[in-house]
Amino acid sequence: MMAAIESSLEAFYASLIEENEKRIMEHMKQDSFDLCGKTFRYRKITTAQHLELDRMQAGIEDLVLAKGATKLEITAKLAEIYQKRAQYHLGMDADTFYSLPWEDVKPVLDACVRRTRRGHPL
Repeated sequence: MMAAIESSLEAFYASLIEENEKRIMEHMKQDSFDLCGKTFRYRKITTAQHLELDRMQAGIEDLVLAKGATKLEITAKLAEIYQKRAQYHLGMDADTFYSLPWEDVKPVLDACVRRTRRGHPL
C-alpha cells in the first residue's frame, strides 16, 4: 500500500516537473512576457551582470554547506537572486517583482537564464 502511494507521488511530481519544463521552453522562445497586465521585454545581460548572478548563486551553495543555515535564509537569498535576475533580464523594479505571483514570474526568469546560457531556441 505504501509503495503504491509513493509511486503515485513520484508520478505526480514527475508530471509537475515535465509541465514546468514545457513552460520554460515556451518562454525561452518569447521576447516579451505579460505578467499581471504589464509587458516586460527580455534583455541580454552583460558579462559583469552574469558574473554577479553566478557569484550570488555560489553564495547559496555556501549557505547550504554552512552549519546553521536555515531554510528561511536560503529562501531569502534565492528571492534576492531572482529579484536581481528580474531587474537585469526584464528591467523590473523590486516592488513589482515582489508583488507578482511566484508561479508566474519564476518560470519566466528561469527561461531568461537558460536563454542567456544556451541562446535563443528556434
